[in-house]
Amino acid sequence: MGDGPESPKKKDEKKMRVTAHLKREHETISLMLTILEKLCERIQSGEEVRGDDVGRLFDGMSAFAYHCHHIKEETILFPVLEAIGLPNHYRSIAEILEAHDQGRGYVEGLRWGIAHYRANPQKGRLALLNRVKCF
Repeated sequence: MGDGPESPKKKDEKKMRVTAHLKREHETISLMLTILEKLCERIQSGEEVRGDDVGRLFDGMSAFAYHCHHIKEETILFPVLEAIGLPNHYRSIAEILEAHDQGRGYVEGLRWGIAHYRANPQKGRLALLNRVKCF
């Protein structure tokens, strides 16, 4: 009713919405990786796949994963988890941050492979496929 403090129940509901939202984002990223994998299977089988198609998918995926998803985890979720203490059955925040950093390295390698594939699909094919295997 008024502008008073939120009830504990409302705060818990809000937290659950945030974590459910982040979980859906994980599912979206997983779907984009599956699509990238399917495109690469087509490339590996000799089908012609436009470099721009692979590049646009990758650009959207990496922008979404980093600028939308990881930023929320790193600036909102993780500080809250650190403040309340993480239950023992979860990976530590440091491990998750390390995985994010490792993922950024894979993204840069994949960006390099896609650039070579875009420039020359025949010569860049192996560069791209080798980078995708790292994912």
